[in-house]
Amino acid sequence: MYSKYDSHSSNNMNGNGNPSNLKMILAILITSAVFATILVTIFGQLTTNLSPTQETLPAVQETLPVVSGSSVVSSLGEITTTAGISVSVISAQQTKIANDAGSNTAEVVASATPIAQNVEVKEPQIEEENRPTETSVPIEPVYDYTVAYTDRPGCIAITEISQQLITQKLQLSIGNVKFDTVVDLFTALASGDVDLTFCYSDPADRTHMLEHLGEIRQVGIRHYESDMYKLQIWANGNSKAQIRRDQPCFLHFLEKVDFTDVFTEEQSPDEFINGNDVIIQGWFDCPFS
Repeated sequence: MYSKYDSHSSNNMNGNGNPSNLKMILAILITSAVFATILVTIFGQLTTNLSPTQETLPAVQETLPVVSGSSVVSSLGEITTTAGISVSVISAQQTKIANDAGSNTAEVVASATPIAQNVEVKEPQIEEENRPTETSVPIEPVYDYTVAYTDRPGCIAITEISQQLITQKLQLSIGNVKFDTVVDLFTALASGDVDLTFCYSDPADRTHMLEHLGEIRQVGIRHYESDMYKLQIWANGNSKAQIRRDQPCFLHFLEKVDFTDVFTEEQSPDEFINGNDVIIQGWFDCPFS
């Protein structure tokens, strides 16, 4: 015997159930598949026919001036400084952004072209008022020979008389140089700053003579003698050699001149010269003339 429950289970297994549910499920699946296929086809068609969007940006040109100090900018973008130096200005050109179809990449093309490539350097002009002025340099008088003297008895007057006589008789220019001390006088004589002196006093100056004996030389014996001293002529060694070589008559006068017994300190140089013509002429009787 079978119960009612056994009979119901047997009918379902044998395919006697309601088929409406199965048909509905199958229809939904078929419809979904067809719709999906249509969507894929439409999307692909749209993707294929879609043209890339291109956007071209206008070229941007920018002039970047370089300003230094006081300058003037010309219409070509060239800066000329007040010193005359041209400086080139760099301009940025041809900046382009392009969207490549299918790659979506941006390419930037930039070039920098100098407008002025030659730099010209000009010498700055000096204003007239700023030009250095030429100053005249005083020219020291040039003498044939220089004679040193200092303040001691008989020395100054004899030096002045000898200067005038040498100039008149031998046509040589003589410069007299005064020194404050005897030490300075013999130092200058030894170094060659002066050529000779009539003011060597013996025996007072023997110490200076021995100190500079290698640089100075005696000329003659003496040119004046008193009870207290003798005055002698001493010359720089090189100067004496030059005088002997180039002016033998000058050396002859220096060796023969003698003021003893004819000179007094009360006489002026002009008085002595005018009152002793014969004696003076003997001093200048030169065998070498």
